[in-house]
Amino acid sequence: RQPHEMAALGLSRTFQNINLFAEQTVLSNILIGSHRLIGNPFANLFWLPGARKREGELVARAVEIATMLGLADELDIAVKNLAYGSQKRVELARALASRPQIILLDEPVAGCNDEDVAGLHIAMYDAPGKKRPEEQGQALQKETPLAAPHFLVPAVQKPVELFSGAP
Repeated sequence: RQPHEMAALGLSRTFQNINLFAEQTVLSNILIGSHRLIGNPFANLFWLPGARKREGELVARAVEIATMLGLADELDIAVKNLAYGSQKRVELARALASRPQIILLDEPVAGCNDEDVAGLHIAMYDAPGKKRPEEQGQALQKETPLAAPHFLVPAVQKPVELFSGAP
């Protein structure tokens, strides 16, 4: 199937190698993930009231996702100027912007340092308001399921390991 068909079925993914628009801002990169939700191209072409309202909703959702992933202060920064771990979070935010039912993550922490791994772990595993693992006296380690190569993730729920190891 074509990527747009997969997105229409509620499937989104991230890549092992970061695949972002480096010259664009964080907000623009996140909004790209919601392109299939824009609606009527005619209304958008002529910037009709319905199109303006829909864009406002998509921007608000993008800001909400960015906040959830700790990117709220970086929305106007070009992605090329972000640290590697932040770029990984932008890619995850873009995948979430498509409102998927399932997200496939390909080595989500490949190349990340321990701090980036911890940040992604907290964003993906912890429900809002839940104590972070380090607040509960638990250490985060790269051996958590996030270090596994491939995931099938029900969107914004606990990740489930689909496959680990060599293909």
